[in-house]
Order: sequence, then structure tokens, then C-alpha cells
Amino acid sequence: MDSPRVAFCFHHQAPSGATLWLRDFLLTGGWPAECSIAVFPCASPLEAPLLQGGIECRRVGLATVGISDVPLWKAPGLLLNRFGSLGRYGAALRGAEVVYANSSVQIAPMLAAARLGLPLLVHVREGWHQGHTHGLKRFCVRRFAHAAAFDSSTGVELFAPSPARAVWEVSPNGVDPSLSALRADRGATRSRLGWRPDERVLLFLGTVCARKGIPDLMSVWPGLRADHPGLRLVVVGPEEASDPDPEVRAFLRERPAGVEYLGRRTDAHELIAAADLLVLPSYGEAMPISISEAMMIGTPVCARAVGDVAWQIGGGRGFLFEGGGPAPLAEALRAALASSEEASRRASAAQVFAGEHLRRETQQAQIRRLIAEAQARRR
Repeated sequence: MDSPRVAFCFHHQAPSGATLWLRDFLLTGGWPAECSIAVFPCASPLEAPLLQGGIECRRVGLATVGISDVPLWKAPGLLLNRFGSLGRYGAALRGAEVVYANSSVQIAPMLAAARLGLPLLVHVREGWHQGHTHGLKRFCVRRFAHAAAFDSSTGVELFAPSPARAVWEVSPNGVDPSLSALRADRGATRSRLGWRPDERVLLFLGTVCARKGIPDLMSVWPGLRADHPGLRLVVVGPEEASDPDPEVRAFLRERPAGVEYLGRRTDAHELIAAADLLVLPSYGEAMPISISEAMMIGTPVCARAVGDVAWQIGGGRGFLFEGGGPAPLAEALRAALASSEEASRRASAAQVFAGEHLRRETQQAQIRRLIAEAQARRR
């Protein structure tokens, strides 16, 4: 059967775990280029590689701020902006036979697809209850989606119960198996970055905000570095401008000793491979792509047990910790730094698990099947 023409709606114009996943899905043959339309809310640096890959790109012209990123009193005005974009989304979806929404925050594309009578697949990236629009997102997914792919089982629970007319499935974040070769080049990467061969490097990769556990990380860092004087912490990721947390603001103003802030980077895979430990003390996740990537690469991981993180690195595949506050993070980091041999053993177990359960081609095949399911159920 011929592939239908699919409008793949990016939920954000900036590179992030989810938007980069969708870019790679399109560029690595997840869907035929001639049957793909990439729809962006506004101008995006992700357009150029897609155009080079023969994929048509369209822009809607939305305000870039998210509804969950503004105070409650500003949300109605932003919602009006979103609903006012229905006509523009309708134009951007012209010629499509199926609509793929890359996040449950994409209320306008969901409504536009329903208005046009188009089959809809929603990829739900949430694994935690966040924002004052959760009820609206849940309503739209349950009412309009003919199929839904969830990053995590916790996401399914947040949006449950599933409607009888739709198919809902957990779709673990798939990553490129070739990432496993990157550890062999880590010496050259460390030299390029100015990291000494003998120093141990902890890497935080994600948005710099309170939800990601930055205050806890800053709280435990002085004591950790006192125990390990040569330790370096490298923080990689964009700022979240709307985060008012004073500890996050203080970190961005003045770097603690031994901490290096690199901002947004395009060489995240190389950084993960070069680091000695990936640290993610986040309070809200679904199934973090960065953890899946570190597992495939073979870099040890230390992370809080939220969302489906326990499924990823539980069972001795990483240094998993539970509970809020900095204390459990400090204990887990000390355990991870206590023995390089134990850290390597857990990383090897994680790499085997990733090769069996987190391969990109496996997830791509599932998404292709869900697109077909959405089309069939709409008919």
C-alpha cells in the first residue's frame, strides 16, 4: 500500500530532545521524504537539513512562548492566539492525509485536524502533571486522536482512560545503535574540550531549570567536590527564561568552582561519550532521550526515579535514586564515584539493554504502524 502524505507538526522551533527526534525520524527514512510535510510554528534552524533531505517545510507563524510558561492570568490571551491560528494550521495541513502532532501541547494542530476530518496521531511526551492546561491537553488527545504514542507508561496513566475508538501504545525513545562506537573516540573529544585525561567529568544535559533538579545539584556540588578535588561538572542546555527559582538564577549569574556551563550545544552525543557520568536529578520526566542515548553509548547514568527512568536504568543498569531533595542525589553520586569498575559494569549492562529495547529502527517501525492505525480508524 502507498504511504499517505503526513503533516509532521513540530511543537517547537528550537532543537530539543523531542524536536531532534522528529528531525532524525524524517531524515533517516522513518517516513518517505516525498510523503512528508514538516510543519513548524515559526522559523526554525531545523528546517535547513530537512529541506536538504527533500522534505517540504511550512510555517504557521505562532507566538513562540508556551502556555505553560506564562502566568495564569496571561494564559487566556495566549489561548486566543492559539485558537486564532486554526485557520493558519488548516492552510499548513493542506494536502496531508494524516496529521502527526509531536506533543500533547499542540492543541491548535489537533483542533485543525479535527476540523478538517483528518486522521490524527499524537505523540505524548509527558510523564508528569505539569501546567494549568493539562486538562485541556488531555481532553484534546482523548477526543480527537485516532492513535497515540506515549514516551512512557506514566504518560498513559496521566491521560487515561483511553477511548475505545483509538489505539494507545507506549513507544520507548529509540536511539541510533551506532552511538555505541562513540566511546572509542572520547579521548580526542576530551582533548578538544580541554578536559584532562585524569579528571572525572559529570555531565548534566537538559534545560537549566528547577524541575530538572539544578538547585539540588548545586546544593550537593561543594561537598562532592571537597571529597573529589579534581571533579568537574559540565552543564549543557538552554536557560528556561521563565524559571524564577533563585538558585537557578544564581547559578546562571555566577558559576560555582569546578562548574562549566556550555549552554546549548550541537555535539551532545560526543559530550555524553566523553563524560564519566551523566547526571539527571529531574523531578519530572517521561522517558528521557538523553538517558537512552547514554545507555547506548555506554556512559554510566545517575538519575532520579521519575517517569519511566526506573525502566531504563533500574536493575543495576545505572545509579537510580528515589525521593526529593539533595540528600538522595548526594548519596547516589558518591556511590557512582566510589568505584569506576562498578560504574563501568552498570554502563555495560545498560548498553546491552539499550541494544535490545531502545533501537531507533524498532520505534520507527512502531510509529509507521500507528500512522496506519490512525488512518484506518478514521476511515
